[in-house]
Amino acid sequence: MSASKKISVGYDISYDGNLRYSALNSLNHLFLFDYRTKLAPRLDLAVAAVAESTGLSEYIFRIPGELRVVQQSVTPEEFAGGVLGGTFSSLSPSLPPTDLPVTDSLLTAFISDSRLESASASMSFTYSQSRRMRWHSGLRAGRNIPKQSASLQRRSGLLFPSYSDGTAYHGFSYSLSRQTDIGAHIEYIRTHSASHDSYMTRTIANLGRRLTKHWLIRLEGGFGTLAQLHSNAYAPKSVDYEAAAVLGFRSAAHSVLASIHRSTGDLHGLNAGNTVTSSLVWSWQRPGGKCVLTSSGRYESLAGRGVPRTEGWLAHAGVTRHITPHTSCTMEYVHGSGEGETRLAFTNLVRRAARISVVWTPLAGGLH
Repeated sequence: MSASKKISVGYDISYDGNLRYSALNSLNHLFLFDYRTKLAPRLDLAVAAVAESTGLSEYIFRIPGELRVVQQSVTPEEFAGGVLGGTFSSLSPSLPPTDLPVTDSLLTAFISDSRLESASASMSFTYSQSRRMRWHSGLRAGRNIPKQSASLQRRSGLLFPSYSDGTAYHGFSYSLSRQTDIGAHIEYIRTHSASHDSYMTRTIANLGRRLTKHWLIRLEGGFGTLAQLHSNAYAPKSVDYEAAAVLGFRSAAHSVLASIHRSTGDLHGLNAGNTVTSSLVWSWQRPGGKCVLTSSGRYESLAGRGVPRTEGWLAHAGVTRHITPHTSCTMEYVHGSGEGETRLAFTNLVRRAARISVVWTPLAGGLH
């Protein structure tokens, strides 16, 4: 494959066994596809697809997007590209503070009953008008289907609904200097489920800056419009503000990333008015070392538009030992709690779990 093209295909299979509830035993499948190429000297194309059928236990151990950026960044420059995006990055997207997939939501581990089947696909274009100016446009579509537990004792009543969503967006990023990047984008999101049919628009501006060699910050602000669609008329629209802040630190061994996000709507097809999430992640690896220590804490809440306040938190700690270039062993522990009212059928639900996993990766990277 030519140097201007890159394709990556991944398949992950795992089995989770529950000593207390056999109905929660699950065989998990995850398929990943990513293709990137240059259509023209200044025009880049990226196509991605994800499909998975995953049990509840796997979601408890799901690594948040912030921690993935921390773990995959080898240098401060890569760390800045993953967090700030824009002109700090080539084709790598930045963290999407107000548009995370449902599989990155910690509430999925509390609202869902047994497992979740989901599929999504995206296509994005990036046009580099100059070394300072970039335009980006794209489309995303997804489908999420929760599954009921087969155990009568484990059924928790009403789950979040099956739903489909689609997104179209367009925006730009502009480099004011080698340390400062600004940008803005607009989004149109359509969500359909058995309980509601709605659309949402977002207008968001952002500022990213490398404060020092090790510190960086990203700020976002804007507003979103959420409206319920009916067969004959539109429901009254609600307008709400959107905001996000990310603060990061990267040294030779330590990486720390703190963030807080407030966005319109929700990721679960429940037609909530807003979602608030916050996270703090930390990773340590001595240069050239084979051991990696990680920890993270996350919080998420839903509220508004008739949805009872629903919230949860999840703490994670783990240690990974690289045995060979392709094999590693990880020990993890998670502890979390979710609280909601009868519509979501759980109150003060606590989840605790420990896991030891051995991971074998046959290829270090994608096909070039």
